[in-house]
Amino acid sequence: MDPKMQKVLARAIASFPGQSIIVIGDVMLDHYVWGAVDRVSPEAPVPVLLVEKESELPGGAANVARNIVELGGKAALFGCVGKDLRAESLQALCQDVGIETHFTTDQRPTTTKVRYIAQNQQLLRADWEDPESINGKARKDLLAKLKKRLPDAGLVIISDYAKGVIAAEVVEVLRQCKVKVIVDPYPCKRELYQGFYLMTPNHKEAAEIAGTSHKSFPPLEAAAGIIKQYTENVLITCGGEGMLLQTSAGATSVIPARARQVYDVTGAGDTVVAVLSLALAAGVNLHEASVLANRAAGIAVGKVGTATVMKEELISSLQEDWDT
Repeated sequence: MDPKMQKVLARAIASFPGQSIIVIGDVMLDHYVWGAVDRVSPEAPVPVLLVEKESELPGGAANVARNIVELGGKAALFGCVGKDLRAESLQALCQDVGIETHFTTDQRPTTTKVRYIAQNQQLLRADWEDPESINGKARKDLLAKLKKRLPDAGLVIISDYAKGVIAAEVVEVLRQCKVKVIVDPYPCKRELYQGFYLMTPNHKEAAEIAGTSHKSFPPLEAAAGIIKQYTENVLITCGGEGMLLQTSAGATSVIPARARQVYDVTGAGDTVVAVLSLALAAGVNLHEASVLANRAAGIAVGKVGTATVMKEELISSLQEDWDT
């Protein structure tokens, strides 16, 4: 990495504590059941997990907000939960890490993912969710909360997991405010994202958004299609092949992957969009912000579970370049 960029990124990281980001989207509770497997069940050909511990973390859009806060920034989180104990757990987890929450409630279960893990390998995931749009009363309440907070926003993240929060009414409020918006998209709702500043799909999502589900569809062609039809800029995450940044000005950047060892990709996209938002809010350009987000993704996938990245880890990643 060029020494000049290293210094720019280091200054951006130092500025993270002064940045305030709004996150709106589908919040979830991530529940983990950890244990060991040393035998197969006599009842069916399935492993038996001897449970050692359980843990819970904010997931979905709440994990984006958690990443922002863990990096020193401030996050205001807007989403919908059910009227259940899992909602109380999620609210408490968010408050414990310092996320400013603005939740509305609906007659649905709080979206929950339970992952069963043995020897750092995921065996099974069980989901509780309702993908239908949240009801009119809940949406009206959420929009009222959002409108009050938007005037103070420098940047907004849409974290769309297609669980009912992101809809045309939400998007219209953001358009009227004329705030810079980063979208972590869901392909089937691509029409909603037209005209926003940046979209951050993975390779598969980018191909679907561009109009094909073919796995080998080149990311460069997908990026060109997305910019032509939808957002101003697109950053496609391509796993082990790194990232591809395409801007509306025609600039293309290929950013190599940084992960040394991949344990779990859970939540890596949340880390990418969180670091992008903080870096952009700190004043760096989109290419520089993407390079820093790529560093963060490489750190996140080296951890098990819904992981976050700390400021110290990002600084250490830059320091490695200085030392080599």
